Amino acid sequence: SRDDVAPEHAEVAGAVRAVADDLGATPLQVVLAWLLRLPQGVQPVFGSTNAGRIAEACGAAGVALPREAWYRLYEAARGRRVS
Repeated sequence: SRDDVAPEHAEVAGAVRAVADDLGATPLQVVLAWLLRLPQGVQPVFGSTNAGRIAEACGAAGVALPREAWYRLYEAARGRRVS
């Protein structure tokens, strides 16, 4: 929920929620889609005993994350614009 985000992560959480709303995806799917598009070839490991949460995570593979959205999240995480 929005209430359980630490203040120092509020900007990133807000950016994730905004991108998720724009794309019709969940925040979890957006975060995983962002990780899958890192140039380093990151392979996120996701675990849960909740079948619904696993199905939600699998939906990240179908999220078409535009370049602008990827950079929006990257800049939010860095705390400054990319030049």
